[in-house]
Order: sequence, then C-alpha cells, then structure tokens
Amino acid sequence: VAHRAGVEVFVATLTPQRRNSPKGAGADLVSSLNKSIYWSAGREGAPVVDLFQALGGGPDPYVGADGLHLTAAGYQKVAETFFDAIRGRYEPAPSLQFLITGR
Repeated sequence: VAHRAGVEVFVATLTPQRRNSPKGAGADLVSSLNKSIYWSAGREGAPVVDLFQALGGGPDPYVGADGLHLTAAGYQKVAETFFDAIRGRYEPAPSLQFLITGR
C-alpha cells in the first residue's frame, strides 16, 4: 500500500535458518520464499535487499543457536546491508572528475 502511495519501500529477503535447531524448522523453505519475495517486489518495482546473500547464504556466524534469530554480528551485518542499499539508492555516484582530481 505504501509503495502504491509513492513511498519508497525496500523489501528484504529472509535470512538463513539453522537446520535441526529449535526454531529453524523453516530452513528448507527460505530459498523458495526468497524467490517469491523477489518476484513480488519486482512486480511492484520495489528494491530488494538480499539479506540471505549478505549473510553468506548459511547460518554461520550470523544465526544464533535457536536457529532463527540473528547474533549481534548478524544484526550488524543486516544494518550495514540496509545502509549500503539506501546509500546506493539515494547518494549520487561520484563524478569521474571527482575520482580523478578529488574535487
């Protein structure tokens, strides 16, 4: 709804889960759900922040022992990934002149 009202919405993929853990029962579904997220976001023209890939596509070292929730390093990586995506979307690229001369 927000996107249709002209608000920029960033959509994130699901993060990896740890198989055979107390809360990681959906580990085998994450990849197919992420494909659906990409498809849906594409239909709406929303940028996708690929957290699954940013976390290396697997639980270590970013998913905690419960299999679902992220570690402090995982949350830090998510924050950095979103920051990079937002910056990439809104900050102008440096001009070739700046890259050559620094001005």
